[in-house]
Amino acid sequence: MPEWMRPLTHIRGPIRTWFPVAGLVGLALLVLLATRLPRRAIFIPTAALAGLIGIGFAAEGPQTSVKNWFDVMRPDLEHAGALPAVADDPDSDYYFDLPSDLAYLAVDGTVTTNGHGELFVPQWAGLVDDAGGFILSPAGDPTGWDMWGMRCEDPVHLDGYWWACGVNPRF
Repeated sequence: MPEWMRPLTHIRGPIRTWFPVAGLVGLALLVLLATRLPRRAIFIPTAALAGLIGIGFAAEGPQTSVKNWFDVMRPDLEHAGALPAVADDPDSDYYFDLPSDLAYLAVDGTVTTNGHGELFVPQWAGLVDDAGGFILSPAGDPTGWDMWGMRCEDPVHLDGYWWACGVNPRF
């Protein structure tokens, strides 16, 4: 995957599908207006600039930081952190499938837990062994955590026990 597309790996469903389409449709409409209206000499550069700005927004998506994306997902992340398999099941499997209403939180609907309140919610997963996302760590700094094969380095503290690790700072 090209590096410029990596921030888009967390966006799902309608947002991921429609923002690029909306940007291209908007650009096409601006070009159409520029060719049909009088005073094209002034309008064409303005329309081109507006179109380029629109494409920039379409490529980047609505969220531009880890903290913003976390804030949007926070209520459901808290709910996932309180699930019995995460909070109080020491025999819990390493991989845990989220319930269907929370499956959108993780890249493939699967999280990692130890059953003692610690949780890794991957926002992207690579081949062969690496991932990045949100970590619930009541024990503190999650440096060194196993994120599906990749070790957490330089985690970003989000709020309370929540951290982000292995994600683009602009994600």
